[in-house]
Amino acid sequence: MVAEACGVERTGLTELLYDGDRLSASIDALTYAQHDLQIRREERCLAVGLWDQEAQHLDWQYTAVAQRAQEARKEFQRRRTEDLTAAGVLPGLPATDDPREQALLWLAQHLEPQFRRLFTEYAAAAGLPPEASAAVRTRHGAIERATARGLIHAPLHGDALHVHGMSEGEFRLRVLRDASTQADRDDALCHPLLLHRWRQHLKQLQTDVAPGALSSSAQSLAPLAWEELRPQSLNEVRELMGRRRLLGNLLQRYGENRRLRYAVHDAISIAEHAHPEKPLLMAAARDAREELGRRHPDLYKLIRNLLEPHLTRYGRLRLRSAQDRQQVRGQVMLALLESERAAAPPRQVRC
Repeated sequence: MVAEACGVERTGLTELLYDGDRLSASIDALTYAQHDLQIRREERCLAVGLWDQEAQHLDWQYTAVAQRAQEARKEFQRRRTEDLTAAGVLPGLPATDDPREQALLWLAQHLEPQFRRLFTEYAAAAGLPPEASAAVRTRHGAIERATARGLIHAPLHGDALHVHGMSEGEFRLRVLRDASTQADRDDALCHPLLLHRWRQHLKQLQTDVAPGALSSSAQSLAPLAWEELRPQSLNEVRELMGRRRLLGNLLQRYGENRRLRYAVHDAISIAEHAHPEKPLLMAAARDAREELGRRHPDLYKLIRNLLEPHLTRYGRLRLRSAQDRQQVRGQVMLALLESERAAAPPRQVRC
């Protein structure tokens, strides 16, 4: 990976390293190489007390690898977008220019518990199973629901089931052991139902390790101010580099975890988009919003009045950008809250 990043030309090497099946593994290897070169350069500078020719060469390699890693990450995102577009998931539905539809959407957001109850009722009436209309509060919840609906096949058994049942302390040690070695990855942590728990512990470990690694950020391996340090011994230098290498490994694993989460959630999005239940769910949501509008005509009218200045003479919304729409939404939500406060009965004060 380092040789290719530094410009070594070999027939077919680039295609071999960055084809569809190897791109994620190449990003992982480049991330490790980037941290390794940075730490070796810093260790060299601390050991000899100056920026010599070897440190300069390591820095040149580091810059080349960092640039290649950034290019690979951009290519990963480009291919994600391409796959989601080909599956019809992207681009998503455009923002509506129908003021009635927009008013009902914001009313449903404001009255979210009522909307969820109505949505569940309409979905059940359409013959949909409870898990199809279950509310999803977290990304992990989305994976659990997709598993229950059969959109992804992710049975928990063997080592993954054992890890799933671990206490938080045991799980944390498992994550730490995995990050401490490059040779043997812990495949159980990659199970879809463990990805978000793994992410949480990686973030906490990064936060805990960063101060001892003399990194000003827990989200990156910040450059070491080696000229300001006065290590007492070579052993002290190696201990510091060990802590920095651990932080680099945690960051590397976090990148791996992020790409796996993207892959799982993309698979869910594609499966949901093509699922025969989708039109029924969309109809249930539309019917639930319509019913909310009938039950709360005063709130619906309030929203429509606030949208009035943003209509064209043809009665369509004239919100040209996402920022414009977000600004109007904020005004609407504030007005709805104030309306509810004004309508609430006065609180009784006990004497």
